[in-house]
Amino acid sequence: MFKWLEKNLPKIVMAPAVGLIGWFVYGFVLWTLYISFTNSKILPKYELWGFGQYEKLWASRKWLIAVDNLLIFTALFLIFCVVIGIILAIFLDQKIRAEGLLRTIYLYPMALSFIVTGTAWKWILNPTLGIQKMFRDWGFENFTFDWLVDREMAIYTIVIAGVWQSAGFVMALFLAGLRSVEDEIVKAAKIDGATAWHQFWYVTLPQLAPVTLFVCIIVSIGSFQIFEDVFVMYSGNDVPTHAKSMVVYMMERGFQQLKLGFGSSIGVFMFICILAISLFQFRSFASNLDQDAKKSFIERILSPIIDFIANIFPIESSTSSKKSLSPKIGKYSLNFIITIIGLITLIPYAFMLTSSVKSTAEIMAWPPIMWSKSPNWENVTKLFTEFPASLWIFNSLSLIHISEPTR
Repeated sequence: MFKWLEKNLPKIVMAPAVGLIGWFVYGFVLWTLYISFTNSKILPKYELWGFGQYEKLWASRKWLIAVDNLLIFTALFLIFCVVIGIILAIFLDQKIRAEGLLRTIYLYPMALSFIVTGTAWKWILNPTLGIQKMFRDWGFENFTFDWLVDREMAIYTIVIAGVWQSAGFVMALFLAGLRSVEDEIVKAAKIDGATAWHQFWYVTLPQLAPVTLFVCIIVSIGSFQIFEDVFVMYSGNDVPTHAKSMVVYMMERGFQQLKLGFGSSIGVFMFICILAISLFQFRSFASNLDQDAKKSFIERILSPIIDFIANIFPIESSTSSKKSLSPKIGKYSLNFIITIIGLITLIPYAFMLTSSVKSTAEIMAWPPIMWSKSPNWENVTKLFTEFPASLWIFNSLSLIHISEPTR
């Protein structure tokens, strides 16, 4: 008896958690799949209706627009997050000053919900208040930046805000990957006479293949789940068709128009897409193909370009940093560049902080007033007198403490 208990104790301990997860996660997934084949409206109906909901879904013009938006958003979101993330990681890997502070600044957008920062982005991108107004007040009367209200360009404003929020997280992943590259491999490339460009492209970057794959999977899955970005920037229930994501469209049809079966069909389609991406990830990690077989199409296309750049700009490898791409760029210049990027990252937070103590006239004033001469702290005091802000802060800190792993 005791031997059986000792042998099966892990299974007994895990059984309740597995059962709960199986019921509340996979059970509801299967329920949603079943409902998508019914003609359910406000309440679920369990009589099968075939593929009627899926036929209606793909016949919907708004759904096709949402699919187009997904493809545009995913492509641009993935490209910019990866490019900006790896550039920031390379900069931070050069042993610069205040690395910890800058890393925190870049990661901070990911720490806060977009529900908070989305309002600031809505103001910044508003043509009557933000960037367009600023440039026109500077004298550029013909300058136009009205993407937020432009039917054809609205999705690109979502991309801008999304990249700002997620690039720091991608940077952290690439930074961890860069610092796991073995020194011996890089030193061997230096001895063989490889320039810094070739060292990075042919030595460092292949070592980052698992990280790059993981980043692409996570970012791609995140693009399917985009909701609060669109919801906040377009004031909740008034989201225009040309800016809708799949999740927003699912919420609109399933919960606002009370078409449960139709909304379930959207959820099933999204689940299948995310499942396919996840299976591709597992298959890629499980593959035992050699490095040459894993060489991607993009790498084959870009290799001649890298060779061309290396011949025009023959940057010699640095002896002070194992992965330094450009020793000719001084440490002070690098610190200046990366600090400017950090300050740009903080612009939405600075906008929110200063606006919270300004009057409406001061917010709209030109030239801009960085800080009110007579700050109005009424909004801040209302937060604690009319709303339970102290309780919200306590709840957040409690969740952080509970979710923190035990050391």
